Formats: sequence, structure tokens, C-alpha cells
Amino acid sequence: MRGTGHGSQTGSFDYEPPMTLLTVSHTEHKIGFAFEVRRFQTFEQDGVDVLYRPRLPGLDAIREVCASVSKPVNVVMGLKVATFTVDDLASTGVKRISVGGAFARAALGGFMRGAQEVKEQGTFIFASNALFHSGASSYMEGGAEELD
Repeated sequence: MRGTGHGSQTGSFDYEPPMTLLTVSHTEHKIGFAFEVRRFQTFEQDGVDVLYRPRLPGLDAIREVCASVSKPVNVVMGLKVATFTVDDLASTGVKRISVGGAFARAALGGFMRGAQEVKEQGTFIFASNALFHSGASSYMEGGAEELD
């Protein structure tokens, strides 16, 4: 929803959140990628501020979408199949990158691999990748810039 918001303790403020459109086509394989590009252009003309479509098939497709619109294009990274770098995405014209739940899934994966190591091998090598308590605390308090 767009319009004026009201802060509880800071008074009122004007805020117009960007309208982000998620576009997914379950018929892409039947209609073709050109149809997807036309959809992005139509949504941009309708006033969408940020365009987003998950699982674009590769850097060439991302580049084509970015070149076809003037609004920012958002991509989601952190999926096993998406192995592009920030520089790769920037070179295509991407302006926004989301990671979804990738950080949480990575943390859970590390936890599960560590537990499996202890259970199956009886070792604690996983802990060599762990943060020191002091470093983690400092980082959470905003004092550390690096996690070592």
C-alpha cells in the first residue's frame, strides 16, 4: 500500500514504499522468453518501481530483461543452482539482489553437518569454522567489522 505512514514515537513521516512486482509464468516454456520481456515492459509502464522474476534462466536472460526496462530488476541469489557473483549480476544491469532465506539455510546446514560429524565420526573439526564468542558478541553489538 502506498501513502503516508505514521510513526509511533517519532511523529508522522511521508513514506512511499516501492511497488515491487513478482512475475512468474508457469507457461514460459510454451509462450517463450520474449513474452516474459514484454510482461516486464508492460508492468513498468503500469508504474511498478522494481521488477522481479525468480529463476531467470541465466546471465543472458537477466541481461536481456535489464536492458528492456529502465526500472531496477531484482534477482534472488543463494539457491544452489544460482552461482553468479555480485560482479556477474552487476555486469548484466541488475540493481537489487536478494538472498531470501539463504543465510538461515546456510547456518542450519552448518549446524546439521557439525551434528552429523559428532554423531558419525566422533570428531569436532566443524568447530574450526566457528566464530569465537568474543568476535560474535562484538559483531552483534556493531563493534567488529570482520568475523575473525
